[in-house]
Amino acid sequence: MSGYNVDRRKFLALIGSLPLAYSCFGAAQLGAQSSVTASSAASTIDVHCHVFNASDLPIHGFLQRIVFGDEEDQVIFDPDGSRARALFPWLGATLVNMFVSAPDADAELAYLRDQPRALSGSSTGRDSKEGQERLRRALEQTFSENVQPTGRARRKFLEQQNKAGRDLFLEKILEEVGPDPTLNALRASQKPFEPLARGLLSGKGPISHHIQWADLLTSYRSEITKKIIDTYGEVALFVPALVDFSGWLDEEPNTPIGKQIEIMERIQRLELGAAVHCMAPFNPWRQVLDEAAGRTPTALQLVDTAVMELGFLGVKLYPPMGFLPIGNAGSGISYPERAADIPNFPTRIDQALEALYAWAETHSVPIMAHATNSNGAADDYSLRAHPKGWADVFKKYPSLRLNLAHFGGFDEVRRPGNLDDTWELSIGYLLKSGASDIYADLSYLHEFLPGIGEPDQLELIRSNLALFIDRFDPSLEKLMYGSDWSMIGREKAHEQYFAVIQRLVRALGVSDRLQRQFFSENASRFLGLNEGGAARARLVDYYRRNQLDPEWLQQFGTVQ
Repeated sequence: MSGYNVDRRKFLALIGSLPLAYSCFGAAQLGAQSSVTASSAASTIDVHCHVFNASDLPIHGFLQRIVFGDEEDQVIFDPDGSRARALFPWLGATLVNMFVSAPDADAELAYLRDQPRALSGSSTGRDSKEGQERLRRALEQTFSENVQPTGRARRKFLEQQNKAGRDLFLEKILEEVGPDPTLNALRASQKPFEPLARGLLSGKGPISHHIQWADLLTSYRSEITKKIIDTYGEVALFVPALVDFSGWLDEEPNTPIGKQIEIMERIQRLELGAAVHCMAPFNPWRQVLDEAAGRTPTALQLVDTAVMELGFLGVKLYPPMGFLPIGNAGSGISYPERAADIPNFPTRIDQALEALYAWAETHSVPIMAHATNSNGAADDYSLRAHPKGWADVFKKYPSLRLNLAHFGGFDEVRRPGNLDDTWELSIGYLLKSGASDIYADLSYLHEFLPGIGEPDQLELIRSNLALFIDRFDPSLEKLMYGSDWSMIGREKAHEQYFAVIQRLVRALGVSDRLQRQFFSENASRFLGLNEGGAARARLVDYYRRNQLDPEWLQQFGTVQ
């Protein structure tokens, strides 16, 4: 597990197998879910989720390095062992051709002006004519012999394509979409893309699943937000994190970070059926460039405005992009070659990070950091997210409030009842270090979704999770619930994630009282939503300035 890199061996095995018995984001499937009001929901907090769309991401780097977990060019060495690797450029190009149609913030703001408080129906899914047409155009562009390779992402995947991969891609698509005779025309290059699009948007295999996930990411962010609320109706508060990968992936998103913050602030004020308050992204590389260019607002100033004025709850930090939490200067680690153009780059990265920590400590602002061995922007960069790197941060900033995200996979364990060498063990030592405001969330623990984890693997995770709690958190005051949606939306039966984690916690023998802590109270304390909390005071002020009712906060204590 741990993060949302595709396990390439698993993905290739899925591609080579029969279609899986599941579907994602279909209208009928989501229709079975009922939305709830914040006042009627339990006080569950999803402390780690995402509702960005493709316009908010550096498309090429995100797909190739983060989604496919592969920074190298795709090649075929033989027709057997490396055959399935040839799929990546074709699937990647199709996803890129879908992603480029994602609405940017200006388009979404115009859309919301016509719907100031409520949302219309979804423009995604198999029953959406708009979604079908987007995919039809994307497929036509992917398979066109005359496609113009404009844009870095599209050009990169096109450079890696070949006939063997094309034929295999078509073969696997036809396996997934079912026995539609009209699709046989594909083999004769007649390309009936409209029925092919319909088939993929309701297909049940791994290619269809990625297509359906990409279809979601071409939606308005407000629609994506409504979808998570409808999918996980038990949750009272969602905390979507924005991300900033620029610099490390050498690519800027179509929608600038400031605009992303603006559109998400607008969404926070919608009537959605649950409360939504975001985490702003902080990228130390962007801060270094902003300071060097004398550009304002800087990355830190954007974060300050988002948290202090715009109803955001905290900050998202992403060390596997290529930086240590502290101590980059003198560490001897490598960076992308373009970093050499910036004098004293490692020192400046440290300065940017320490400015964030000092600001966050002063204002009691929580930070969520990716803390698992995944999603690195280059070879071994993910190791820089190791939780042990935070020990030196807490020596200088002992009151910092931190969530180490993606806890619980115990990826390094080879047998039950042994935490040695696991990243979770390092988190345990941090909890015992005396720093009182360290937490961890169980987001993207996808092994427990139906049909994914093997029994031995699940038992290993369960036994080591029980061991960790007994050894480091017997009162269950530090672990929190998070889903990592919409990224987990690519997984089989993702809509069952809340129920699956609920069953896991019960199977560990956790009492009802401690379950409330795990699903609600720990996150409330981490975020600062309890009475007297800094975030609570900021939120109440934000609500009143925007003529909104802060009544939902009553579940965390009386609103003054």
